[in-house]
Amino acid sequence: MQVLKDEMRDRILEAAVKEFKDKGFKNASMRSMAKNAGMTVGNMYRYFENKEALFSTIVTPAFDMVVDLINEHNHPDFNEETDAFVEFMADSIVTIFVKHREALLILIDGSEGTSYEKVKCKIIRMIEKHNHESIGCIFPTDPEVLFRNNAERSFICYIMSNSFIEGLIRILKSSTEEKEIKSLVVILMKYCFSKLEERFS
Repeated sequence: MQVLKDEMRDRILEAAVKEFKDKGFKNASMRSMAKNAGMTVGNMYRYFENKEALFSTIVTPAFDMVVDLINEHNHPDFNEETDAFVEFMADSIVTIFVKHREALLILIDGSEGTSYEKVKCKIIRMIEKHNHESIGCIFPTDPEVLFRNNAERSFICYIMSNSFIEGLIRILKSSTEEKEIKSLVVILMKYCFSKLEERFS
């Protein structure tokens, strides 16, 4: 009996992923999902309380992995200039993209009307905060020598963070092969974070 329940739940999730990806949360229909899952709407509500709960079940694991990676990125053992850091980040991003590609695409383009609708801005702010806190690692020379005030430091941290996330979104949408994803992520990281001091000195 439990196997049957798990199978039904998986069918619902499969139908929901397609519905949310095609229409976004706002325009997605529980009735359409139920039809595509081969069950009644009433039966589907036995598994998920509402559309919000179904959406959250799909996207939350992907979001949590991204947040965990950013928090791990804050570990003092990692420095943006090291090959080990680039390798760690590239491998971690590939893992997330491969495991949660559909959920991430839904988060980016289909989350309007949910608590996740500003998720891109939230992630950019998290990375921006990290960059601001670790600016001494990014720019070994005293940052105050390179930037005249806090506004300039905040601006460059935002530009780095925003460019990085926009680049990752482009990779997510255009690439599915692991080797290509990793290669592009490494290029993106070097573009956004490597040898920055030389550019501003």
